[in-house]
Amino acid sequence: MLGTLAALGAFHQGRALAPSPARHATPFCSMMRHPSASTEEWLAQLLVRSREVPCPFFRRRAGDAIEAALGVLEFVAARHKSLDILPHRPMGSKRHGATLEDVMAVVREDIEQRRYYISGRLTQAIYSDRCFFDGPDPDMPVRSLQRYSDALRGLFDPATSRYELLRLTPTGPRTFTASWRLEGALRLPGRPRIKPYLGTTLYELDEDGLVCAHTETWSISALDAFVSVVFPEFGAAPAPLAVELLQDPQLWAHHVPAAPLPIRVAVE
Repeated sequence: MLGTLAALGAFHQGRALAPSPARHATPFCSMMRHPSASTEEWLAQLLVRSREVPCPFFRRRAGDAIEAALGVLEFVAARHKSLDILPHRPMGSKRHGATLEDVMAVVREDIEQRRYYISGRLTQAIYSDRCFFDGPDPDMPVRSLQRYSDALRGLFDPATSRYELLRLTPTGPRTFTASWRLEGALRLPGRPRIKPYLGTTLYELDEDGLVCAHTETWSISALDAFVSVVFPEFGAAPAPLAVELLQDPQLWAHHVPAAPLPIRVAVE
């Protein structure tokens, strides 16, 4: 999303924005070893071995080079959260074996009380550390709970933003959806606002009862959402109020986006 705001700056200066290419990502939630873990361990082992180099001159320079390589990997991972190049840091204990109803109750609290989409305060215990997050935002997909929660923090101003749950619906033995309304002010000078829009998020659970996939659709395009920060009249009209949507089935059917298609989650 931060990358989208940078692109918006280019648009504001008169340069056209090219549409984002379609993505064909396949989530993979499993207990398999992360492919980059061996790379990090290899570098760590080299760092240890570099301390055994007899010559002080070469010992110091070998250590500096290896530490620089680790730093580059960490920098790239932080700047580009959609890249899956580092092992995923464990995000605390998990609620293994939770029922669908239990997870839905936690998500309800995360939306209604913690407003996680604008605060970043989601309950990490119900998510796999390698949860797959995807949506219209060009900075997606993200295959990491840590990177997703980090990306949410600091984007919206919680004091002047609203994230409202409209409906929470079970859709299968291990899937459910949340329909929501968002209107937010960005943490930028002047607190520019994104026009109110609607979304539907599909949550998919793995065999351990953890959320492995979190995918969403919006009622407007990403281009519309972010260009309207600078040009409020651009694109579609703002989303209706939550109370209007809940009282008018036709209004709901017309404005609330359908849930994304379930993603096949392979568990080995």
